[in-house]
Amino acid sequence: MNRAGQVPAGGAAEPPTRRGSSGTSQSVDRAMTVFFALAEHGPQRQVDLVELTGLERRILGRLLASLEKAGLVRRRTPSGFYDLGAALPRLGRLAEERLALPEVATEHLQALMDRTSCTVLLHMRQEDHLAPVTVLSPPGVLSVSYPIGRRIELDQGLGRAFLVCLPEAEQRQLVSDTAWPAIRKIARALRRDGFVVSRSEIVAGITAVGAPVLASDTQPIGLVALVALEGHRPERFGPSVAATASEIAQIYRDR
Repeated sequence: MNRAGQVPAGGAAEPPTRRGSSGTSQSVDRAMTVFFALAEHGPQRQVDLVELTGLERRILGRLLASLEKAGLVRRRTPSGFYDLGAALPRLGRLAEERLALPEVATEHLQALMDRTSCTVLLHMRQEDHLAPVTVLSPPGVLSVSYPIGRRIELDQGLGRAFLVCLPEAEQRQLVSDTAWPAIRKIARALRRDGFVVSRSEIVAGITAVGAPVLASDTQPIGLVALVALEGHRPERFGPSVAATASEIAQIYRDR
């Protein structure tokens, strides 16, 4: 065994471990070695993973426990074989959405900005909040500067237009009992109009109009938003925001 805790296969050849390079975490590099061994070779016993990765059994056991806790790896019972975990389909779906949706949306967001002369955005979910992944601002005094890192909680402002499209059980986990009536009011407004208006809730003097991008009835994947000074009356562009969100959703579903 060498100082890194690895056992050379057969006592001579270099182990097939993906070694960490300068500036990387050795623990993460080792975990990825285990993960990719399962991805490439299929279900394995722990003893087989020792041979495939060149890792010491004690270290391998800790890595498997951590990966299993994160849902990236699962241990089959009673066989004891390790395999890829249940969290991966969800992670894959999220990665696909975050890579594909901005590309699908950009042309339509640009058209919305040109028609309205307002700043337009595409938000996507990150845990319990929304964050902008695309921000388009027109030239001129009516343009609103929107920091790319600004977050919106799901139970605040336009975040609620996304929230009310989630399954009710998930909504209940994210919303307090006292706030529930307001969330139901937002849901009714969204069903009636196709968009939601937020006035001075996130930034004083700014009105935001938003409509969710839906991959299915219970799977919102993004939110199209338009923001402008209250005096510009951006709420009049609500139908255009809703139509843009619907167009993006249709293209995303059909791609």
